[in-house]
Amino acid sequence: MIYVPMPAYCWNRKFPAKTHKKTTDPTEWFSTYLGNKFFTLNYDFFIHWGTTSFLSDEFWIKRNVDKKQFEAQYKTYWPCTDVGVLQTALENCEGKDYLMSYGKFAASLGFKARYQIFVDSGKWDAFPAKFVTVDIDDNGDIVKVIKQDLPTIKSEIQRLSGGPVRVSKEYGLKVAATNLECYLTNTDTDEAAWPGDIDLLIFDANENPIAIIEFKKNTIEPGKQYHRSIHNESLYNYYSATGKADDNRKYNRIAMMRDHLDKEIPIINLYYPTWEPKDPKENIIKLEKVGGDVGKLKVENFKTLPVPFNSADKANVVNAVLNML
Repeated sequence: MIYVPMPAYCWNRKFPAKTHKKTTDPTEWFSTYLGNKFFTLNYDFFIHWGTTSFLSDEFWIKRNVDKKQFEAQYKTYWPCTDVGVLQTALENCEGKDYLMSYGKFAASLGFKARYQIFVDSGKWDAFPAKFVTVDIDDNGDIVKVIKQDLPTIKSEIQRLSGGPVRVSKEYGLKVAATNLECYLTNTDTDEAAWPGDIDLLIFDANENPIAIIEFKKNTIEPGKQYHRSIHNESLYNYYSATGKADDNRKYNRIAMMRDHLDKEIPIINLYYPTWEPKDPKENIIKLEKVGGDVGKLKVENFKTLPVPFNSADKANVVNAVLNML
C-alpha cells in the first residue's frame, strides 16, 4: 500500500513528532471544517537559485510504500511501474478528487505534477531504495512512470534548485516526514537536500488559490529552557529583512511561490502549542498575516484564539483564517 508519511524525529524514527494530547493537528481542522466550497493542497516545490531566482516547473509529493502490503494487495512486486496498478494504489491513498486537483493546479501553471514514491529505507547510505516517479495530468490520471535510483533523484534536486542545496549543519534537521529527508540533510555530502513544502494552499470555489498557510509548532512547554509564549510568537523571531535569521530562506521561497501565483495572496502563520499550560491565558493559538515583498516580508495583522478542542472551536479557527484574507 502507498501511504502518507508522518513526521518523526531524525535521531530515532521510532519517536513520532510531538503533538497536542487533547486536540488534533491543524491539518485536520482545515480538512474537516473548511467546507465544500474550498479545497487544499500540500506539495514540495523548488526555487532555482541564481542571479535571478525563479520557481522551477515541477511540484513533488512524497509518498511511502509498505512493500509487503503493496505486493500482497496488488499481486505484483515493488518497485512497480504498471500504470493501472499505480493508478488504483494512488487513488486508494489520495482519492481521485485530490489527484485531479493536484494535476489541474500544476497544469494551470505549465508545471509537472509529480509523485515520488519509495520505501523509506532505514539506512539510505548502505541500502538506498528505488523511486517510482509518477506524473499526473489534469484529469488526475497517470501519464508517465519512471523507476529511478537515489543518485538520479539527487541530481534532479540539484538541477531544479540551480545547483547544490546546502542546509546549515549547525541546526540540522530535527524532525521530518521521512528518513530520506533526514539523511539528505544531516548525513549526505552531495548537498541535495529534499525541497521544502507549502504546508497548505487554500483554493476557493473557482479553483483560485487564496491563501498560503504555514504551520508553526511550539514544542517547548512552560518552565523549560527556551520556552516562548504563543503570545510572543512572531515572524520576526525567525525572519529578518535586514540581517540573518534561521528561516530567511524558507520564508523568501514561500513568498516567491506566492508571487508566482498571485502577489495579493496572504501568507498566514498559524502558531500552535503541543503542550497545555496551567494558565488558561496561555492556552492559545496565534494567526499572523504576512505580506510584503520577497526579502522584505512583514507582519500585517494578527489574532489569538483559544486552542480548539471541539468541532465548534476548530470551525471557528478556520473561519478566522478566512476572515483574515
